[in-house]
Amino acid sequence: MKKFIWLALFGLLLSLPFFGAEAATLAQRVSGRILLQVEEHGESWYVYPVTGKKVYLPDGDSAYGLMRTLGLGITNENLNKIPIGLDSRLLKVDTDKDGLDDTLEAGLGTSDVNADSDGDGYSDGSEVRDGYNPTGAGKFIFDSALVNRLRGRIVLQIEQHGEAWYIYPVDGKRYYLANGIAAYSLMRTLGLGITDVDLGKIPVDNSYSEIYLWKYHTGSGATPGTYAYVPTSPLPALPADTTAGPTMAKSLLLGLVNFHYYGDLGGNTGATFRADQAWAASTIDLGIINWSDDGMKASWREIKSDQPKGKWLKWRLAQVINTNEAAGSCAAPRIGADDPSLAYQQDEFSRFLSDYKNYGDGETCFLHAQNAGTITPRWHTQDCSPTLSLSVNSRIKTIIWNQYGWLLDVSSDCATDFMAWRTIKDIRDEGYGGVGFDNLGSPMADGYYLPLPGGSVKIAEIPDNVEANPAALDDWWYSAIESLLETVNNRVQAVYFYSANKPKIVYNGGAYCSWDGSVPKLQKIAGGNLGVWCEDALEYPGWGSLGTAERLRSLLTLSNNVYNEGGFVALETFYNRGNDNPTAAEIMFYLSAYYSYKNPADVLALKPDWSPYQPMKETLWFEVFNRDLGSPLATATENSNGVFSRDYYRSDGQRALVLVRPAGNGTDGGAYTLDANYCRVGADNRLSPVSGSVTVNVGDGIILLKKGLAGVSC
Repeated sequence: MKKFIWLALFGLLLSLPFFGAEAATLAQRVSGRILLQVEEHGESWYVYPVTGKKVYLPDGDSAYGLMRTLGLGITNENLNKIPIGLDSRLLKVDTDKDGLDDTLEAGLGTSDVNADSDGDGYSDGSEVRDGYNPTGAGKFIFDSALVNRLRGRIVLQIEQHGEAWYIYPVDGKRYYLANGIAAYSLMRTLGLGITDVDLGKIPVDNSYSEIYLWKYHTGSGATPGTYAYVPTSPLPALPADTTAGPTMAKSLLLGLVNFHYYGDLGGNTGATFRADQAWAASTIDLGIINWSDDGMKASWREIKSDQPKGKWLKWRLAQVINTNEAAGSCAAPRIGADDPSLAYQQDEFSRFLSDYKNYGDGETCFLHAQNAGTITPRWHTQDCSPTLSLSVNSRIKTIIWNQYGWLLDVSSDCATDFMAWRTIKDIRDEGYGGVGFDNLGSPMADGYYLPLPGGSVKIAEIPDNVEANPAALDDWWYSAIESLLETVNNRVQAVYFYSANKPKIVYNGGAYCSWDGSVPKLQKIAGGNLGVWCEDALEYPGWGSLGTAERLRSLLTLSNNVYNEGGFVALETFYNRGNDNPTAAEIMFYLSAYYSYKNPADVLALKPDWSPYQPMKETLWFEVFNRDLGSPLATATENSNGVFSRDYYRSDGQRALVLVRPAGNGTDGGAYTLDANYCRVGADNRLSPVSGSVTVNVGDGIILLKKGLAGVSC
C-alpha cells in the first residue's frame, strides 16, 4: 500500500552507496536526515540523532506532530544564531513577491503583504539570503558550534508559541515547520533516497514508530532487510481438533446504514424514535449519520446523548457542494429549491478558503467544461436521462442522487486539502468517530459522474485521450481516488497518531465491490483504519445476478486484500429490494455469507426498510446476532456443488461450521457431508440436531455448532 503518490517527483534523489556499512556507521552518516524508500513507495523515516534509530513518518501531518514531540526548546537569541534556509522548491505562496513563502514569513514575523517589513529599503527575501535581520537593524551573528550541535534536530521557540524549525544536517540551516503541509513539502524536498537493504541496517525506534503498521522482518517467510505489512490480529492457524486457544474478539461487528433515517421514522411517535436511538447507540459498532437535514441532526443528538458504544461516522457526499434539489420533469428538468445543507456547505467552503488562501475563490477546485455542448446526467428520482446544455467553460452541472451540484476535481490538491480539513473539523468539533465518503466507488466510464465517453463535452481537467477511453478514464479516476483517500486518511490518522481510539474512514465502493473489474481498484485504496462500504453488495439469491457465487468470490478477495492493508469491509445487506422486512431465511443467508468471507475488522452492515420506515430494533434485531462464533480457522472453501464452507473456533473450545450457497440450478440441494454431530442455529436462536449430511439449497445460510464442545447440546 503506497503512502505517497508523489514518489514520481523524487527523480533527483540518489540512493545511498553504503555497501557493507555497519549499522552504527550508517546511522551516524544519516543522522537527522529524512530517508525515502526509493525501492518501495516513498515511505519516509527520520533518523533521530539522539538515539541513532529511525522513526516512521506516515505523512506530513504525522511528521509535524512527531517532530514537535521530539523537539528541543530554544530561545529566540540562540535561534537567531542559526541561518535561515531557503529553497525555491519550498516556495508555494509569495503574496508580496519578496522571495519568501507566506508560511515562512509567519514564522519569521515578517509581513506577507509588504516586501520590506522593516522599511530599510531592502526586501525581506534579500535580507534573509544575505544574513540580515528582516525585522530590524543589523546582521545576524551565526554560531557554527551551536549549528553543529543541533544538526538534524527539531527546535521549538519556547519564548514564542512553540514554533518548530528543522535544522537540515546538510547545510546547517533552519527550515520552518509551520504545519503538516510544510512538513510534507520538506520531506519531499529535502528527503534522501535509500535502498531497502541499507534502510534495514538502521534500527527502528519503537518508542515513536507505529510498529503495527510496518514491521521489520528477519524470520522465515520474509526477506531479511525488507518491510512489509503485518496484521494486528492475524488469523490463527490451529489444528482441526484443538480445544484450547487464545481469547478471540467478538465475531460479529454490526454496522448501520443510517443516511435515509429521518427523525420521526415515517410517522412513529417521538418516544419510539428516542427508544430506537438508544437501541442503536447500545448495539451498533459502526454507524453512519447523514448531516444534511434536521432529522438526521436530531438522530445524532439522541445517539450522542446515549453515549454510543461504537464509532459513528459523519456521512459526506465526497464531490458535491452547493447542491440543489432536483425539480421539474424528465422532459423539462430544472433546478429546484435550495438543499437544506446549501448554506452550511457554502459557509464551510468559505472557511476552508480562508485557511487555504492559495486557492483564491476556489474556482480551481472544480471540473470545467472545455467547450459548449450537452451533458446527460443521471437522475435517480425519475427513470429518465434529461439532457442539460452547457455554456463554454462552465462548471460541470450534474445530478447526483436527486441533487444538482458542482463537481470537485478530485484529482486536485484542493479536493484533498478540503476533504482532510473538513474531516478533521467534523471529528474534533462535532465528536464523530470518523467520516464516510459517498459517491466514490462507482466507475467513471458508466456515465455516473461524467458524460459518457465520446460525448460533445470535454472536461478541461482530464486529458482528452483519457476522457474518450472508458478503460483509461476508470484508471485515471481510481488513481485519483486512491491518492485522495490515502492522503486524507494519513492526515486524519496523523492528528490522532498517539491516540488509542483512532478515527475510521469509510468510502462507498457501491455494488462495484463485487464486480471483478472494479475489485482490484477498490482494494488498492484501503489502508489502516480506512475501509470500503459495499452498498447493496449482498442481495438474496433470485433477485437477479447480484446474488451469484462470483459475487461472493469477489467479496472474499476484496476482504482479504483490504485486511492485508489494515483496512476493513462493511458488507451492506439489502433485503427484497427494500419492499418488506427480511425473512428468517434471508437473515441466516446474510449472516452465513458474511461469516464465509469476513476478517476480524469487517462489519455486517444492516439497512433499515426503506418504505415504510420501521424501528430498526424491531426490523433487524434477531437473537442470533448475539452469538459469538469466535474467529475463523482459515479462509472459506468453495465446494464443487456451489457450497461455501468455513470453520470457526472460540476460546472456550466451541467449534462452528458455516455453510452458504449463493447460486446454483434452481433450488436443487447441494449435499454437504458432516464430520461429526452438530446443532443447527435457527434465526430464533434455538438449536436443532443435525448429523450425517445437510442439504444446502440456493439461498440457504446455515450455522452449525459442534455438539458436545463448550457445553453445546440440542
